Amino acid sequence: MDFVLGMPQPFSAPWSTLANNVHVLRDKRLLEKLQDCIKTRKRVDIDSTINFSYLVPVKLVSNSGKPQNLARIYIPNEKDFIETILNEPVHHDDQRIKRKQLRVKMDDFLKQWRKDRKREKSGKPRLWKSEDETLIRESSAKLMRDTWLPEVEVQNIRSLAGFVVLADFSFVEAKGVALGYVTLKALLEAMMVGLNSKKQPFFWVRNVHDFCYHKAVVEILLD
Repeated sequence: MDFVLGMPQPFSAPWSTLANNVHVLRDKRLLEKLQDCIKTRKRVDIDSTINFSYLVPVKLVSNSGKPQNLARIYIPNEKDFIETILNEPVHHDDQRIKRKQLRVKMDDFLKQWRKDRKREKSGKPRLWKSEDETLIRESSAKLMRDTWLPEVEVQNIRSLAGFVVLADFSFVEAKGVALGYVTLKALLEAMMVGLNSKKQPFFWVRNVHDFCYHKAVVEILLD
């Protein structure tokens, strides 16, 4: 977890944070309907019984920045049509001092453990019992998981919509292009924001190592 950037699991796409059961929307008629409403900026009518946690395949085109794999996709609000770039504030790392102290203790333990192993190889009795060594290892591993990978919900300035699975700079379009998935609910929210602002809907895209959000126009992938 990157505590300062507020980026949990930066080396993977935690789809479970979007939906309990991840399914991709394959209804081509509905996808075409969504794409038509995006182009014409019309309100879309969808059956209320549909599962709004479905993932919708999208193409995102950004005039600024170069999107990367595993980048996060966020839902804009109406004020964002005025902004060109948005920045995530620095998050406070509550566990920084604790991790530093734990690292020092772990280094001391490893030094003592190596000395004990040398004593054993030279024929001298070990100072550490195997039971104590196992207990210390298990407790240290638990402490490291709790401090380096805490199960806390990170609050970003925009709500998460989905993840990028493939991205790079396109020489054909001379822009950054990303392919990814967003939830149907997030897509409808972005479309509604665009409709209220009388602008083309977009999403914010933020790379896992960056504070900066970049605007990206959205298209539905039909094939």
